[in-house]
Amino acid sequence: MTAMGRKGLVQGYFMLNIKAVTEIALAAGRALSANCKDINSPFIHGYPWNCCELVAVHLGSVLRNANPHKEVQIVRAYNSSTDGLHYWVEMDNLVLDLTAHQFDEFWEPLVCKKPSPLENRFPDIERISSSDAACDARFEINPQIECILAAFGKQP
Repeated sequence: MTAMGRKGLVQGYFMLNIKAVTEIALAAGRALSANCKDINSPFIHGYPWNCCELVAVHLGSVLRNANPHKEVQIVRAYNSSTDGLHYWVEMDNLVLDLTAHQFDEFWEPLVCKKPSPLENRFPDIERISSSDAACDARFEINPQIECILAAFGKQP
């Protein structure tokens, strides 16, 4: 237990322990990869490719539920010259991108301080509350995906 007491990992010392959050992101990425063919949800079967909105909205939902007092945003990033689109999550001063490794310059999910290095590739940025992103999504929240991502809201 930290000096701050028992708080959720992404609540109490999120900013102080990027390494721990990265380990959770890596484990979540491995679990999504291992289970993507068995998850009954659109877009996830090719994880990490073509499922960034799905994963970001689910992660945003988990983080919002674990941290109701924090602002959790889904970033919708677009490149008009290539017609490329990508999504990730921001909370406090951190970027959590569990599908960044679909791009050649990344080999694993990305956890870093803001701004995301992908803002250069996708310069047209829109930040949406995680609850609005979930309402606007073209899919339902999937309990299998939420279960995989639940470690982001667990007690240390």
